[in-house]
Amino acid sequence: MTLPQIMPGTEVFLSRLRTEDQPTVYQHINQAEYATYGDAHAQPFALETVEQRYAQRMKDPNRMDFGIFLQGSETLIGRVFLHNISCQQQTATLGVGIFRADQLGKGYGTEAVRLMVEYGMFHLNLYNIDLLVLSDNVRAIRSYQKVGFRILGERQGSAVLGGRRLNDTWMDIIRDEVDLSHLRERYFGGAR
Repeated sequence: MTLPQIMPGTEVFLSRLRTEDQPTVYQHINQAEYATYGDAHAQPFALETVEQRYAQRMKDPNRMDFGIFLQGSETLIGRVFLHNISCQQQTATLGVGIFRADQLGKGYGTEAVRLMVEYGMFHLNLYNIDLLVLSDNVRAIRSYQKVGFRILGERQGSAVLGGRRLNDTWMDIIRDEVDLSHLRERYFGGAR
């Protein structure tokens, strides 16, 4: 079955995660590196918990989750999401994770973040998208900067890993700095 490409990219595309994707998500999110840098801080999850969280997230009107799939093979390699979506303020917070270690460092996360930012700003009419990332996660910070996120500041000692206090880096991007012309062209034939 061919997956619908909600946001097609060159190397990856975004599509809604499905119930049948949850065993794959479960298999990967319990790996040490992903769990450490993700929101779980190395807390292992049971498959039932992953499925319950998925069901809850699908009902949350202030959240949008997508799987990151490789073009061609449709292999699920990660997920990207917007949460704390405020239609009134036109803001949201972004989260992303490539959970297949063999797919890291290939630019897939950068492309997925760019696609999600474009989705949020074009389809959800968001103006500002922010994120928090561990300050030691230099690879992720560089990736976000390639998309256009800028560093707003650091929150000192806001995370603990291995008994060591780490800082979070706060970043954001605004619609005025994102080129959405290709989406306008696709949907409106270039008309504004």
